[in-house]
Amino acid sequence: MELYAAFEQAVASSAQIVKGVRTGQMAAPTPCTEWDVRALLNHVIGTLWLSQALFTDAAPRHPMAPGGLPGSDLAGGDPVAAYAEASAAALAAAGTGDALTRLHVTPLGDMPGPVLAGFTTLDILVHGWDLAKATGQPAALEAALAGHVLAFAHQALTEEEARAGRIGPAVAVPAGAPVTDQGAARGRAGRRAPRGHASPVRGQPRRFQRGAGVPGRLLDPPSRPAQRRAGRPQRRAAGLRAA
Repeated sequence: MELYAAFEQAVASSAQIVKGVRTGQMAAPTPCTEWDVRALLNHVIGTLWLSQALFTDAAPRHPMAPGGLPGSDLAGGDPVAAYAEASAAALAAAGTGDALTRLHVTPLGDMPGPVLAGFTTLDILVHGWDLAKATGQPAALEAALAGHVLAFAHQALTEEEARAGRIGPAVAVPAGAPVTDQGAARGRAGRRAPRGHASPVRGQPRRFQRGAGVPGRLLDPPSRPAQRRAGRPQRRAAGLRAA
């Protein structure tokens, strides 16, 4: 699956879950044990705004440390509209020029476009799964998308160095578990939700490179046709309009 298509589908998948959150569920607990539903929504919306800034190499509109929470309540009284606005900005940024192939400066160090796209897609999709579980919604994902995210997670989250201390070891799942549950277990395995409104990045920023905790194939740019398609998104993700 191409990088832009995976990101777009992850955004659309989580959009449907955001739409299913009821007002009375905002204080409900989530699989991210230190976050309730409102905090989780704020993390997801903040992650989209952060990705928009990182893909465009600009200052973030709503500053947030990776894995943390924004300094204000971005979900507000209309999480669906807030998610739609943030996701439209993130998708536009990812689909512009060589955003998915060039190197980007991030709080975790210089990161190639394919790696940044992979981590962002993983975060949005897995936290959508968390949100579905917290609010009693179906959590099954489209098989190709779940498989794509699981493959990235297996590559990128093997080394403790690559997890930067923010994600624990993989959680065991039963043999034959659906690929959705495998991906969620791998992507959120033992994830430690940060306290307060920020998640300090441990250690010094570092460059992602072969032999430095990120497998080489994650750094390989998309094929030339994929680059052309990534630069010209053909459609908006389904379900992004505010209800």
